[in-house]
Amino acid sequence: MKSAALLDTDLGPPLDGFTETPASAREAPKSAKRKKPVPFKVRWLNQIAGVRLPAMAVQAAILLADDYDDEKGYAWPSQVGLASRLNASRSGARLAIKCLQDAGYLEYVPVRGRGRPPKRGRADSNNRYFLRCPKPKNGH
Repeated sequence: MKSAALLDTDLGPPLDGFTETPASAREAPKSAKRKKPVPFKVRWLNQIAGVRLPAMAVQAAILLADDYDDEKGYAWPSQVGLASRLNASRSGARLAIKCLQDAGYLEYVPVRGRGRPPKRGRADSNNRYFLRCPKPKNGH
């Protein structure tokens, strides 16, 4: 109870050179209170977090979001590179990409150098992965 009594005591006027800051000056300026917009890839990952997907597909989503370029609007890792970062085979990486495609969260466009389509049987080209945020099916 002794501490409560100390809180109620008047400390008197401020010491020399110290003045109390008015409440209006203590508030942060309005420009500092504005929230920055959430980057698209963060919103995309938040949507994926609420969906039931295989672990490999979620890991691939995280890697694709890491590679995503806001200015270009897509990520472009090769399947071989993606598989290497996932510690998986190339077919495992393709399966993860297919899961994201089937769920509506990814659009995959295969590309070979200079914008040409890839040659049959080659998966070492850089592909384009467009992140998509599908609308919920149940209307929420």
